[in-house]
Amino acid sequence: MKGGIGLDEPELITRCKLGDGDSFALLVKPYVSAAYRAAYLIVNDSHLAHDAVQEGLIEAYRSIKRFDEKRGLSFRAWFTRMVIYRSLNLVRKRKAVDEYLEVADERWTPLASILAKEERERVWKAICSLDVKFRTVIVLHYYEGFSVAEIARIIGVFEGTVKSRLYKARKLIAAALGQNSLSHSAELGVMAND
Repeated sequence: MKGGIGLDEPELITRCKLGDGDSFALLVKPYVSAAYRAAYLIVNDSHLAHDAVQEGLIEAYRSIKRFDEKRGLSFRAWFTRMVIYRSLNLVRKRKAVDEYLEVADERWTPLASILAKEERERVWKAICSLDVKFRTVIVLHYYEGFSVAEIARIIGVFEGTVKSRLYKARKLIAAALGQNSLSHSAELGVMAND
């Protein structure tokens, strides 16, 4: 990926490792919005999501010298993992997840149909009702587009664990929505990307 001054990501990472703060800003800029969205979808609170991203940015800046793409994580996945860990810590500290109050997807416009919005809110409420370990894999897979392998590396579990959590989460969501089939897993991805 190209940075704002014509540098590609490996060049920006090299400059960051040498202490160039401006390069760090260019490096993380394309990922901050998605990291915030992932954090928000996990913690369901804009202030806590902002805190998680800020803490993730600080840790990424402090730890950039240890980043090594050869270990199997892209910079995007490495940075997202930091934000996800911060988000999960904040959820653990908080006793209950508040009810979903606002649409997390900025691309939603008032012109979209009321029925589609209501359905999306129903699905989101079902996702929010999940235990955080299931909600996390749903958010990373369907909302952020990470593969099973990337999610496994991000949250530090085996790929089989991610697959089983996705399967169980889809079943729980279908049950919460009053549906008996898992055919709605594709619908989750469509709704997440509307």
